[in-house]
Amino acid sequence: MAFEMRKLKWNYPEVPPALPSFSAVEFDILFFGYTPAFIVNSSAWAFIHTAKEPPDEITFPSRAIEIPPIISDKTVLATQSQLVWPIFIEPVDYQAVMKGRSFVHFHASVQYRDAFGIERETTVHKRWENSEIPGLSDEWVDYGKNEQT
Repeated sequence: MAFEMRKLKWNYPEVPPALPSFSAVEFDILFFGYTPAFIVNSSAWAFIHTAKEPPDEITFPSRAIEIPPIISDKTVLATQSQLVWPIFIEPVDYQAVMKGRSFVHFHASVQYRDAFGIERETTVHKRWENSEIPGLSDEWVDYGKNEQT
């Protein structure tokens, strides 16, 4: 199982308005394997934080990922969307992310049992980095410990 990051969708036009708005992270879950996986639990978090590294303890709300209870390599999973916390982002926070003073972090986890009853987990930790070089695209960067057990 793997996570493929799509994009960070800002609900701001080119010039942000003075009012708070929201944004979301889009991602796909990719499943590889010859036998099905039985989903036990799933969660995703997306949040703005002033440090490049995540806080030691995440107190932001998470939500379950929309995923069927049993998946196989034939299962077609829709692109997922996770709101960024805080839900209503102030223009000053948006500008801080654009200028590299704050960062959007994304953490997700899927716990499942394989066809042999073995408990497994796939986790991902990513940080969105805005490119300050014109023409160079923004990107999701791995950090911390992404695991597949």
